[in-house]
Amino acid sequence: MTHQLFDNTLENVLNEIYAKSLEFGDNICTPVGEIVKNLYPNISNEDKINLADYIEQTKDSIEKYFYDNYDYKNEGTNVELQYKGEQWIKENYCWMNSENIKRAVSQGMYYAWHG
Repeated sequence: MTHQLFDNTLENVLNEIYAKSLEFGDNICTPVGEIVKNLYPNISNEDKINLADYIEQTKDSIEKYFYDNYDYKNEGTNVELQYKGEQWIKENYCWMNSENIKRAVSQGMYYAWHG
């Protein structure tokens, strides 16, 4: 990775990209590759692709977790799913900060609810 990433920890870089990838409003549906390019224009193309791919895989995995475990017939179990999902994210994405975990749970539940 290039010097620009050495100024930040990889954990901070991942959290910044992930947070931007969850934005609503004007930036909704901005491709992760474009987010990485805008945030870190000076890193190599290979690093940009790797970071974007990893964040996309992370988002897909989290959404799939909630979708696969969401119970459309029993809202009570979905309260428990939020807690279990938060724990699952912490175990699988130990770099993710608490703000992004909360947003990931919220969006995962939202997308699961909307099928």
